[in-house]
Amino acid sequence: MGRDDRVIPASNATSLAGRASVRVVDGVGHLAQMEAPGEVVAAVERAVERAVSG
Repeated sequence: MGRDDRVIPASNATSLAGRASVRVVDGVGHLAQMEAPGEVVAAVERAVERAVSG
């Protein structure tokens, strides 16, 4: 999720506390996977690692 997202504000992520892991990327808008693919891939990899080892 991009901090500069004007479609779905990053502040909405607070409602996911305890139910999901959220990574907010600075300087990115609604299309974080296109604007910062390296950061998104790294966040997904970390989530998969936690799920597998968890």
